[in-house]
Amino acid sequence: MVGAGPAGCAISLLLARAGIAVTLVEAEPGLSSPFRGEALMPSGFEALDRLGLPSLPAAVPQRSLKGWRVLVEGHRLLEVPEPLGPGPACTLVGLEELLATLLEQASETPCFKRRQGVRVTGLRRQGSRIGGVTLADGDSLAADLVVACDGRASMLRRQAELPLRLAPPQHEVLWFLLAAEAVAEIRDWLGGTFLTVLGAGNGFALFETAANQNLRLGWLCRPGDDLDLTPGEWLERLAQTGEAPLATWLRQLPTTALQGPLRVPIQVGLAKRWHQDGFLLLGDGAHPLSPVRAQGLNMALRDAIVAAEELVPALRQGGGLKLAAALPEIQRRRQPELRRIQALQAAESSSGELLRSQGWLRQLLAAQPTLFRPLITQIWLGRQRQLRQGLPL
Repeated sequence: MVGAGPAGCAISLLLARAGIAVTLVEAEPGLSSPFRGEALMPSGFEALDRLGLPSLPAAVPQRSLKGWRVLVEGHRLLEVPEPLGPGPACTLVGLEELLATLLEQASETPCFKRRQGVRVTGLRRQGSRIGGVTLADGDSLAADLVVACDGRASMLRRQAELPLRLAPPQHEVLWFLLAAEAVAEIRDWLGGTFLTVLGAGNGFALFETAANQNLRLGWLCRPGDDLDLTPGEWLERLAQTGEAPLATWLRQLPTTALQGPLRVPIQVGLAKRWHQDGFLLLGDGAHPLSPVRAQGLNMALRDAIVAAEELVPALRQGGGLKLAAALPEIQRRRQPELRRIQALQAAESSSGELLRSQGWLRQLLAAQPTLFRPLITQIWLGRQRQLRQGLPL
C-alpha cells in the first residue's frame, strides 16, 4: 500500500482486519497535509460506518455545518439550512486525526505494518507483472498487489503507464487561513454556514475549520492570473468583493491575521485504466476531483470499501486469476459514481463561473433576489442531494 491518505488508510484497515498482510508506505513523516479535503457528506458517513466507525471518535475534531449561503453583489441569493436531505449534515473533520484513528485500528491487527517517512522510488517488475516497490532507503518490498494511493500527481501511475485523461484546466484556488483570535465577529456572523461571495468579477468561499476556530478562505482564480499581492492588498481585494458588514471587518483585520495564499491547481480527470497485473490505482491517482462541494474524502473512502469487497476473497484464494478478475471489477463498480460526481461538479462550477464573470447577470439577480431565489434554490438543492448521497455501493 503506497500513500497514507484516506484511500490508503481505509483499504489498509479493511485488508488487515480480513487477515491479509499489508505494509503501508508513506513518504511524509506525518499525516497532515494542507491540501486534503476535510468534509464528510452522507456518502462518506456511510463508508465510515462500513469501516466500523458508525460515529466519529471524540478524538477527531468535527464541526457540522449549519447551512449554505450565497451572496451576489451583497444580496442574499441563496440560504439553505443543513441537513439538506436524508443523513447527517455535511461535517468538517480533522483529517489528520481521522487518518490516525484508522491506522491505530489497523495496527491492532498482526497483519499490518507501516513504513512512515520512507519514499517509494519505483515499481519492481517480474516480467510483465508488477511485484512490489523499491524504496529510497535502498530497501524493496515484494507484494502480490501494489495499491497506489499516492495522490493526483501519482508517480506510480506514470510508472505503471496508466495515462490520466484530464479535463482542460479552468481554475485554481488560493487558500488562506484567517487566525481565530482576529475573526470573532466574522465567525459569529457566519454562524456555522459555508459562505460563497460573488461580486466585482471575483469570488471566494469562507467557512470555519473543524478545529481551532480559524476561518478558511478559498479565492477562485484562473491559471496564470498574476495575484502577487501583499496581505494588506489581499484584505482590500476581499473587502471589495464582499459587502458590509463583512467588508468592514476584513478591512479592520491586522495583516498578520491572514496566512497564505497556498496556490492549488484544480485538476479533474479519470484514468482510462486503473490496473495492471499486480497493480491497482485508488483515490485521486485514479480520479482527481474538483474541490467543488468537497467530494475527495468521501470518494476515497468509498473506493476503499469497494476495493476491499473484491480484493479480500481474491487474495484469500491465492491471487492469480481471481485477483486478475477483481481489479477490473473494482474499476467497473466505481466509475459510474465518479463520472456522475464529476459531471455534477462541472455543472456547479459552470454556474459559479457564469455568475462570477457576467456582471449584468449578477446585477439582475441582486436587483430581484426574492424573485429568482426559489428557482435557484431548487436547482441547487437538486445537484447537492445527488452529490451528497452517491450511488449504492
